[in-house]
Amino acid sequence: VHTQGRAFGARPGWTRGGGRVPPPPPPPVMTPILPPIQPMAPQQPEAPPEPLPPVVVEAKAIYTFRELLESDRRVQAAVVAVAIAVVAVFISIVVYVSSLMKNAGKLGGSFPPTPMPTVDLDDIRSAISQFTPIEDLLDSTTPQNTALIWLAHFDNSGISFSDPLFKQRYAMAVLYYATTENSDWTDAMDWMNGDLHECDWGFVICNEESSQRVVTEINISSNNLRGILPAEIGLLSDLLHLVLNGNQFFGELPPEIGSLALLETLHLSENSFTGALPETIGSLGNLRSLNLSNNEFDSTLPVTFYGLAGLLTLDLSSNNFEGTLLDAIESLNQLILFDIRNNNFNGQLPQTILSLTDLDYLHLDNNEFTGELPNSASFLFERVELTLSENLFTGPIPGDLLGQMIMGVDSEGTDVSNLRIERIDWHSNRLQQHMPDMMSTLTRLGYLDISANLLTGTIVDLGEISSLEFLGLGGNDITGTIPSNLPQSLREYDAKT
Repeated sequence: VHTQGRAFGARPGWTRGGGRVPPPPPPPVMTPILPPIQPMAPQQPEAPPEPLPPVVVEAKAIYTFRELLESDRRVQAAVVAVAIAVVAVFISIVVYVSSLMKNAGKLGGSFPPTPMPTVDLDDIRSAISQFTPIEDLLDSTTPQNTALIWLAHFDNSGISFSDPLFKQRYAMAVLYYATTENSDWTDAMDWMNGDLHECDWGFVICNEESSQRVVTEINISSNNLRGILPAEIGLLSDLLHLVLNGNQFFGELPPEIGSLALLETLHLSENSFTGALPETIGSLGNLRSLNLSNNEFDSTLPVTFYGLAGLLTLDLSSNNFEGTLLDAIESLNQLILFDIRNNNFNGQLPQTILSLTDLDYLHLDNNEFTGELPNSASFLFERVELTLSENLFTGPIPGDLLGQMIMGVDSEGTDVSNLRIERIDWHSNRLQQHMPDMMSTLTRLGYLDISANLLTGTIVDLGEISSLEFLGLGGNDITGTIPSNLPQSLREYDAKT
């Protein structure tokens, strides 16, 4: 029992026999009875907010469009074509508005108040197409199109299409817009003022005596006109004088220039015209003065050019003309001034040039002429200036020419003692001869340059030439001492050999 009691840990009591009383058994362990744990159902996510209708529609539309693109290439081509058409229309509107604004700027920033046009643009275009190719009128980049817009929207003249002067106003508008593409005129002088008649614009002269005011003269020199000379210039059929010197014209001279049958003066010097002269220039039968100097014209002169028999002054200097002068030059026998210096003309001078007996000024400098000088005093009859320098002339100075000058009569006994020769410039050729004593008889001479030739002999006495200001003898084989009695008027003297 003791052992048992001890085994059971019978403390603290004892048994009746003196043994220890076993302790009561420990209370049973109570395990709480819980209901079975059910697995938790997964939590459902909150439903997303319903998308806005426009977004849903757009997404659906995009999805449908993509399906169409993938399923049918023809739909894609159609869509692209529509898009291009829309862009083209938009660009056309922008260009049209820009064109109007451009015109507005040229009238000082804004157009004058103008009523709505009473004519359809197609109607006015149809009327102008009689003068100008329709493609130019439809091209928004051309001066013809700009002039069309101005006439349709900003011209207050009220001129009828059937009026003979309608083309005059149109031609003047084209001239203006053709020369203001990249810059404005220095002074517009009321050009493109829709409230004024074109005869009241600056630089313009009209025939005020006729029943209709027709333009007879346009003189716009050194006024920053930049562009081409438009073909519509030929519409100004009453024009007598056209002067456009010192501007910035370029391109070729239009063939329509030959339509100006009444033209008497054509001056286009100091520009940048290029190309050959049009054959139609020979149609200007009334032309009296032609000045095309200081441009970039080239090629040979057209045969029709020699038909300008009424010319009094002809200046083609400082261009790139080439070829020979034709015998037909004799038809220009009214010429007083003939200047073709600084070109590329070549060959021998035609003998028919001697028929130009009214010439006062003959300038052939800096070309490639060859052969001998014409052996006739008529080559210098009443000539004021004769310049032949920087060519390839050869042979002696014509003896007849100088001898007749000394004797005072020509070979037929005609008095030539009053020759008015004031300037002789024959330098830089290949003339061969003793320096003739008769040089001292040219008492009216103010300028004598025979330097850079093959002349020989001694320096002659020039004391009698009291008006001589320049003497050039250098670059020859002339010997002797410089005369002590040189004219007091002499300002420059070159005798270096």
